[in-house]
Amino acid sequence: MKIAALRSRAYILLGVAWAFLIVLVDCLTANHLQMAPLYLPAIFVLAWFAPLAAGVWLCLGITSVWFFGCLLAGMHYQRWYISVWDFLGRFGAYLLLFVVVSQWKKQRTYAGKDPLTGVANRRTLANYAAREIERCRRAGEPITLGYLDCDNFKKFNDRWGHQAGDQLLRLVARTL
Repeated sequence: MKIAALRSRAYILLGVAWAFLIVLVDCLTANHLQMAPLYLPAIFVLAWFAPLAAGVWLCLGITSVWFFGCLLAGMHYQRWYISVWDFLGRFGAYLLLFVVVSQWKKQRTYAGKDPLTGVANRRTLANYAAREIERCRRAGEPITLGYLDCDNFKKFNDRWGHQAGDQLLRLVARTL
């Protein structure tokens, strides 16, 4: 199993453990302390590493355990619809945070890649090159940069069409 997958699983377990620790403290304090903000780091971590479907279930689980823990601790609502509103409001807020962070991560990932080929774009190259130049400068090592140009690509694109040109670019990217 890849290290990144193990790291993701470890963060997911850490997020779940944190969330349920806060649920436990929330229930033990009988809702005398407002613990809602303390769920946010757990949801942030889960949103970064867990898939969206898992996030829906995690947010629902956290909210459900919180809600029933409060009821067991003696909290009562004067009207049933207030309890529904409380539950759905908290669930919605947690789910919204989860979705926003998930989308932020996805956009952050895609912002550094060319949408056609999936290879790193100019921005990513510039950031990576700046780090490598600085690293080589500190270490006193030389640096080498390679550049690849597809000769006569415009002629190919004009003759065979943009779809064939796109396929050629994808093939070159996969080959590299």
